[in-house]
Amino acid sequence: MKKVFMLAVVVGLGMLALALAVGLVRADAVKAEPQTPGVLRGVPAERLDNPPIGITQINSSTVNYVSPTQVVPAIPISLCFNVTVDSPDEEYMDRFDVDLPDTWTATEVYTVPDAGCGYGTIAGVEAGNVVYWQVDAPLPSNCGAWNVGTYDFCANITVPDCSGEPWSFPWNILGDGWGDPPHEVSGASGPVTCRQRNLDLSPDTLDVQGCHTLVQTHTLNLKNDTGTDGVFGLTYDVPSGNGTLTGPDQIYLGDGVDQDLLVELTPDACLPAGAQVVGIIAASGVGFSDVSTITKTIVHGETCPSCPVTNLPIVLKNHQ
Repeated sequence: MKKVFMLAVVVGLGMLALALAVGLVRADAVKAEPQTPGVLRGVPAERLDNPPIGITQINSSTVNYVSPTQVVPAIPISLCFNVTVDSPDEEYMDRFDVDLPDTWTATEVYTVPDAGCGYGTIAGVEAGNVVYWQVDAPLPSNCGAWNVGTYDFCANITVPDCSGEPWSFPWNILGDGWGDPPHEVSGASGPVTCRQRNLDLSPDTLDVQGCHTLVQTHTLNLKNDTGTDGVFGLTYDVPSGNGTLTGPDQIYLGDGVDQDLLVELTPDACLPAGAQVVGIIAASGVGFSDVSTITKTIVHGETCPSCPVTNLPIVLKNHQ
């Protein structure tokens, strides 16, 4: 009987040891280094011994910046959020989401490769125009997709107009549940401003004085804020009909680029003092246009050319 009892004790202890061993293996398999599921993640001793002041767990993660900081209506862009994942106890990130303005359109949300436990990642748009990136597993996963590091999360978006600018974007970072709470952190990032689409030929008006006959050169500036590169045609007209106006036929400008251009306004000869020569320059391209008007008032001075004096014939009447 004693032998039976001793045998039962030995078997029981063996099963307990086996159960503990299995539990340890399963515990080790929960957290994995990037792309190596089943291997215990390492936690540097210095991080556990000297955590950042005022920071507990995943809430040391943050959004560093948004890019670009300016958008143009109706022009699709990649809007990116630079995110640092950090946690003193090595909690990984399960999900990052951003609430975009309701009128914006996200045509594509780009997935960010798994840098955690190998479950894979998904991305998309949810109700309320929330764009998200998360681990391809039920939340919390306990072994997230992004370990400690910095990542860019980007989406292709189109802004319909500039209403509501400047914009700030509320965001959420969700940890994978590893370690102690808190397991999430929230904030807002921005601002992002808006640049109205426009073609600007300046100045709008230019009032000058000058002599008749002499060519006078004037400097204008053309700025392309249309949201796209383009070739812009230039036309010239003198509606007052008393001079000529010339300049370049066209200019190529990249988006956001401006360039000076020289135009020459030449009044007709021998215009009287006070006469006005009106020149109109028109620029157009990629669906936009603008005009500039030069008004030149004729003055007579010592430096101006003289005009020949026309002597009328004297007619003598015969009073006989």
